[in-house]
Amino acid sequence: MLELASSIGDGVLINSSHPKDLERAMLHIKRENSKKLEVVAATSLSIDEDEKKAYKAAIPAVSFIVAGASEELLNSHNINLEKARTVKEALIKAKWKEAFSNVTEDMIDSFCIAGRPDKVIERISEIFKLGVDSLVAGTPIGPNVKNSIELLSKKVIPHFKYV
Repeated sequence: MLELASSIGDGVLINSSHPKDLERAMLHIKRENSKKLEVVAATSLSIDEDEKKAYKAAIPAVSFIVAGASEELLNSHNINLEKARTVKEALIKAKWKEAFSNVTEDMIDSFCIAGRPDKVIERISEIFKLGVDSLVAGTPIGPNVKNSIELLSKKVIPHFKYV
């Protein structure tokens, strides 16, 4: 899909938050000198000055990502497949507390850019070094969306202004 999209389109949108997955995706993108192709990473992102709050806010979004992930993808991040199955089965039954309580920090680190501004800057920097041109900050944004957007605009975006 990425090969086709990059050969006929003017941009591709990769739904991923982890550099390892984006690096793998970039192998399938054809960049021709004759045209400008924009590569965009659509991420799950949760930012707060309190890292624990950022991680907690990421849990619902990450639970759905884990539930829809292939075994191959989960294995590539060393995610416990039994835990992932528990999350998926709980979501299917609308057992939210059970699903959310089985989301691990490893799952969050694999499928979300989460943490304090410095950690978010570090992860985004890794992503841009792979050749990604821009990034979509997707759900949940953070525990308090307004405050998290302010953090992004004041502490993260200025770091990348001239990248």
